[in-house]
Amino acid sequence: MGIIENAQKPALPTSDAMDEMPLWKLQKIRRENQDDATQKAVGPFEHQAFAREWSRDNPAVAPLAVATVNTPYTVAKAIGVTDKLREWGLLDKDGEKESPPSFEEWARTYKGIGQGVSDAYMDLLKTEYNAALKAGNWAVDKGKSAANSAASAAKSATDYLSDAWNKFTK
Repeated sequence: MGIIENAQKPALPTSDAMDEMPLWKLQKIRRENQDDATQKAVGPFEHQAFAREWSRDNPAVAPLAVATVNTPYTVAKAIGVTDKLREWGLLDKDGEKESPPSFEEWARTYKGIGQGVSDAYMDLLKTEYNAALKAGNWAVDKGKSAANSAASAAKSATDYLSDAWNKFTK
């Protein structure tokens, strides 16, 4: 038995699946499939995931930083500057191929920024909501405790007055 030369490689995930895929998973797909078609298909989603994850994790800095470098980086790739930087050892991709520059890659980076900022904002809202809910529950619990204490005190006072009245009227 020999090795099958023309074994079919697994199909790439759909665009919808890659649209939400984490960066590590996209990088894994691209590293395992160094052909030009895969690089072209996965590259834009990898840029989107990087922008999404960095913007989500660093919402005060990343959106502006990524937006600022996106266009110059895309232009640098298009005119071969990144190839030269790699030749000079200033840019290392560990032997990986680089996706070709494209409008889709450029646009998906901005989409990723939007997703990341949205995710960060939703995380903040969830945190604030949970804190408010916890504070509300604390207040309700304290209110119940105070009401129970007041009811107990009122019962004690009523019992005392009732006993006093009964002693007085006998």
